[in-house]
Amino acid sequence: MEMRQRDEAKRSKAWVIVMLVSSAIILLIVAFLITNSVIGNPLEGEWLAEDKSYQLDIDDEEITVETTIDGQYVEVDLYYTLDKTDRIITLKSSTMSYAEAADDTDGKVAAAQIDEAISEFLGSYNYSIEDGKLTLTKREFADEFVFTRIEK
Repeated sequence: MEMRQRDEAKRSKAWVIVMLVSSAIILLIVAFLITNSVIGNPLEGEWLAEDKSYQLDIDDEEITVETTIDGQYVEVDLYYTLDKTDRIITLKSSTMSYAEAADDTDGKVAAAQIDEAISEFLGSYNYSIEDGKLTLTKREFADEFVFTRIEK
């Protein structure tokens, strides 16, 4: 009888330890998911335009727009601000990034051509992500760009 009570006490202690450890793991996972959804950038990654004319590479600090102009590959860095609460992204550029992109083409594409091609992206957009598709809707004119996430 005494042996049975000791075994039951050991089992009970082991069960308490298992429950505490599993509860702690669940709490850590929940905390990670909440933190990631609040702090993480939902737009981060690579996106390809539906017509395949542009590719966006979005990281924490900038967006790299990749396209071809007059048959020449061009890569331009844009800066952005992100409001996750209202789901608004505002894209900005600098003339310096156009000049750098023009230099990378060895003079085959002028900074003015790059400015003309990229300027359609500048401004504020409402964004939504659904089923691996990023939709940017221009706030002033309701122009829409649709991109598909590129899986690595």
